[in-house]
This record gives sequence, C-alpha cells and structure tokens, in this order.
Amino acid sequence: MKVIDIKSKDSIHDAAKVLKNSGILVFPTDTVYGIGCLNKIAAIKKLYQIKNRLLSQPTTILIDKDNLLDFNISENVKSSFYTGETTLIVSRDLINFKPCNILLKNEKVGVRIPNNLWLRDLIRKVGLIVASSANKKGQPTPGKFDEIDSEIISQVDIAFRTDEKLSGKASRVYDLETKKYFR
Repeated sequence: MKVIDIKSKDSIHDAAKVLKNSGILVFPTDTVYGIGCLNKIAAIKKLYQIKNRLLSQPTTILIDKDNLLDFNISENVKSSFYTGETTLIVSRDLINFKPCNILLKNEKVGVRIPNNLWLRDLIRKVGLIVASSANKKGQPTPGKFDEIDSEIISQVDIAFRTDEKLSGKASRVYDLETKKYFR
C-alpha cells in the first residue's frame, strides 16, 4: 500500500484512479483523517468492512455545492456547512444525485461540503465521495496520520497524508428537518 503526500503533483490523479476502480483511500479532511470510496455498493461494503461498521449505519457523502438543491437554513448553520465544519442530514428530495440505499436512513442522507482544497479538487474530478473518519468503530478519530490504526492503513488501496494541522474534531451533524444538532 502506497502513502503519498497530498502536495505531490500526481496525488489527485492517483486518488481518482483508485476511486474509479472501486478502491478505498485514506485522506485528510478539514477536521480529521477520512476513509472513503465512490458511491458504488461494492466499494461501500468494503469501506464498512474495514471500519467494522454495520451496514445499517449510514455515513456521510462528501459533495460539491452543485449537488444540493435550494433549501432554507440559518446563516449560522450555513456558514459552518460551507466551511466543512458541519454535516447536514437532508431529505433525499434536496439532493440531485442518487445515493446507494445503505447510505439512507428514513429517506435522509448526510452530506458535507469539504473546505479542504485538495478534497474539493478530487470531488470535482470523480464526483461524490462516501466518507467516514479513518478509525474503527469505538476508536478515537485520527487528527494526525500517525494516529490511524495500522490495520486500516494495511486494508486500503492508497493513503494520502499532509503536514497541515487538522482540527482533530469530527464535523458537527445538523438535521435540516428537526433543526437540531446531534453531534
């Protein structure tokens, strides 16, 4: 398994190639290190297996701002959403893509627009990325590459690291329908 610095000139190309072949990658986000794949059922099942996550537990989809339809939201929540700090739980009616059914819960899906420029470029190149923090269920979320469980690293197809400091805190989660944060 290869570990590549995100500043490498071919890092976006390398990540896109792995994702398009239903691969799994580890990467830095705005907040913590993530693990992700494309919106393909086989890749999502592999991602869940690596994380020891139940298929009944939905995970976030990293999107570009063009993937959302218009919706009403407070300025406070909107600001944190567009800077990658908040994941929105939205009705499938508010998105212009079809998520795999295992990503839905009560006809809702979690979406986040990352503020990380490398990740935004990757999304523009490959489309939506199904993502979660790069840890196994019950373990702390990794804010540094060295905090990622070696078992996870050994099971992914490629990993990207950065020297930039991540906040180390997972994104907040806001349900647009109930208008409440629950993380």
